[in-house]
Amino acid sequence: LVLEREKLQHKIRFDRLTGVYKKSYFDLLATEEIIHGRNFALLVIDIDDFKNINQFYSAETGDIYLKEFAKLLKKFKKTQTAAIGIFRIGSDEFVLGIRDSNYTKTAQIAKNLNLFIENQTIQINNDNFDISVTIVFSKTPNPLKKALIALSMAKENHISLCSYDDIKDESKDKEYFEMRKLIKTAIEKNQITPYAQPIVNKDGKIIKVEEIKKRKKEEIKLEDFYYYK
Repeated sequence: LVLEREKLQHKIRFDRLTGVYKKSYFDLLATEEIIHGRNFALLVIDIDDFKNINQFYSAETGDIYLKEFAKLLKKFKKTQTAAIGIFRIGSDEFVLGIRDSNYTKTAQIAKNLNLFIENQTIQINNDNFDISVTIVFSKTPNPLKKALIALSMAKENHISLCSYDDIKDESKDKEYFEMRKLIKTAIEKNQITPYAQPIVNKDGKIIKVEEIKKRKKEEIKLEDFYYYK
C-alpha cells in the first residue's frame, strides 16, 4: 500500500517525459511559499525554436532533446543551494525556483545558467545540437505571471536574458496587451498600410530607413503612427 501511494505521488508530481516537476506541483509549492510569507524568485527557461527539431527531425528526437535538456538543468541546479526545484510548465518551457532571493542574486544565477547552457551541446545519435534559450526572471508577488509577460516581450525583441523589471513596467501591462490585441485585429482586417521613413543625418544624407505602419484612424482610435515589429 505504501509503495502504491509513493508511485501515485510520483505520478502526480513529476513530468513523465523529463522527470522534473509538473507545473501543477509548482503551483502547489508557490502557494505554500506565499502562505508562509516567504519571498522567492524564479527563472523561466524557454528553448528557442524547439519546434524546428520536431519539424526537421522527428517528434521522437524532440522528446530525447527535452530529456537531455532537463538533465542539464538538474546538473546546474545541484550548484544552487537556494534552488527550490525544476518544473516543466510548457512543451519547451521550464522553471527554476529560487528561495529567498533578491534581484542581484537572481540575476547572477540567471547569468550563470545562461553561460552554462551556452557551453553545452546535446548529442542525439550522430547529431550534435547547439542549445539556444531565452531566460527571464522575476520575483514575488505573482512571479510566474510576470515572467511570462517578460518572456513574451523578450521573444519579440530577441532578448536572450532579462528580468521582468528590466523589460516591463507593471503598470503598463494592461496597455501593452490591449495594444497587441488592437494591432492583431488591424492586421487581420487589413487596416494597416506600411511606410518607409528615411532617417537623415545633420547633412541631410539618408543613413537608414525606418519602417512605420499607419492605421486607419476612423477604424482604430489611436494615434496616427506607431512603430511595430
